[in-house]
Parts: sequence; structure tokens; C-alpha cells
Amino acid sequence: MKLRQPFLLFLIPCFIASALAQAPSRLIPIDLKQRAPSKVGQPAIAPGGALVFPTGKALPGSSITSLPPGAKFISITKGDSTLAAFTVGNETEMNAIVQFRSPPLSTLGSFKDKSRTARLQSAISAARADHGQFKSDLPAIEATLRAQSRVPFSAPNATIRYEYLTALNGVAITSSRRVLDEISKLPYVESVDEDVEVKALDDSSNALIEAPLLWNIGIHGDSIDIGIIDTGIDYFHEALGGAAFPNSKVVGGYDFIHNDNDPLDDNGHGTHVAGIAAGKGPGPTNLRGVAYEARLWAFKVLDAFGRGSTSQVL
Repeated sequence: MKLRQPFLLFLIPCFIASALAQAPSRLIPIDLKQRAPSKVGQPAIAPGGALVFPTGKALPGSSITSLPPGAKFISITKGDSTLAAFTVGNETEMNAIVQFRSPPLSTLGSFKDKSRTARLQSAISAARADHGQFKSDLPAIEATLRAQSRVPFSAPNATIRYEYLTALNGVAITSSRRVLDEISKLPYVESVDEDVEVKALDDSSNALIEAPLLWNIGIHGDSIDIGIIDTGIDYFHEALGGAAFPNSKVVGGYDFIHNDNDPLDDNGHGTHVAGIAAGKGPGPTNLRGVAYEARLWAFKVLDAFGRGSTSQVL
């Protein structure tokens, strides 16, 4: 028995180390409203067994010797291995979506509702009040932070890039993390979220939905307009008008990538989606989309690589 006890004590840490090594690790994005600060040197256990250490000291061999006030050095470990190490500062600039508490106009119900006009006017007034208050509060927040800072406040002034009333009530903003933290505390702000990258994805095949059954009873998408929010549309394609923009099929739209009135597709994904939705080609192939008599609107929010931002999509 005396020989087994040291052996068991050796097995226990080996088992724990093995479990940590096998567990997947990932870095959880910072929640601007609900993040819980950790003391320097205290590990925070992330899902999957990874340990995140906020620390003021750099790893051995690192070129980092000092950190700006309010910044943290983050090392991500798995078992006894360091997976990544970087600094996160309060003045790090990022893009974010700020959503206000007043409801967006899209939540007001059916256009046929007789009471909708009055509610619409009320909602517009409330939303505009939020936007006006935010434009007043933003420079005040920056001025307060500059006055309180012990070191020069080097972050540039925040920029409102887009304003929204319909899909959501809010703004897209570029600002420092320190300013975004203060924005999240405003009483009329619902949330502050990172303006993450969005990408176009192609499925391997299209589902068979038996659209011809609807065509046979006279349903072809007549008098319907479909907005394609994607990489644009190749309106020169024979099944998508086959002529300069706008044409009989692609009747309108906008390019939010280049900020002009020509939403020509330079990727292919948007054209693919438009063809599925409402393509109508000539014989002998007679290419047909699901609602092939519908009109299309092309809104280019993704670039030639299929990339864009949430703020552009909104």
C-alpha cells in the first residue's frame, strides 16, 4: 500500500492534464455590457477548458515591456501550452452596432392596420428622439473621458457610420472600447454588439420544393418585388434582364460597397440567388426561378470576395 499511494498521487495530476489537453479551446468575444473583470494573474475558465489569464506581464522572450493604462495582456493557455498572447486596450478602435430601446419601425405590424399610421408617427418620433439624444451624449462622453484620463486620450473621435430606423432602431459606430463601455450604460441603449464580418456561402444543391405545382395554378410571382441583399446581380445575364441597369427584371437597387447606383455583381453569389428567386431565361433552356415573373432589386452589401459588414447589410 505504501508503494501505491505515491503512484496514485502521480496519476491524478496526469489525468487532469490529459483532460485539459483533450478539451477544445476557444476565445469568447468580449461582451461589452456584461463582461466580468478578472484580477491580474487570476485565471478565468472558458468553455472547453481553456484558461484565459489577464496579466500585466509579458511572456518570456516577448518584446512587450509595458502596457498603456487600462490595457491588459491576455494569454490563452491549454494545459501547459500557450496558444496565443495579445493585448487588449481600452482605446482599441472597433466597429459596433448600438441598438436603442425604442422599437424599430418594422415591428409595427401590418400595413393594413388602420391604427398603424398613428403608431408609426409615434414610433418615428421616439426613434428620432433616441438618435438626437445619442448625438448629444456621444461628444459629452468623449469629453468626460478626456478630462478624466491621466494620460493623453489618443483615441480618435467616434464616427457614426450608419443610422437605422426600420430593421432596428440604432446606429453603426466606430469608436474606442472605452467609449463603447460608456455608451452601453446609457439608459436608452438596449445593446452594443461588435459589427462582425458576414460572408456569402453556397449550398451544394437546391432543395426540391415543387414550384411547378404553383405555376400550374397560375402563381408565378407577378406584381411581387424581391430584394436580393448579397453581392449584387449580373443584370446582363439573359435570365436577369440581359440589359443595362435598370432593366425589365432588375428594376432598382444600390451598391453599398462602392456607394454608387450600380449594384453589378463581381462575385457571382448574388446572381446565383437572384436566378433561384426570379430568373426567367429565353428558350430553348427556359431557365426559371421559383417566382420567375417577379421583379428584382439588387442591394450589393458584399464585395468581390463575398465579404461585408453587419452595418452594410442592415
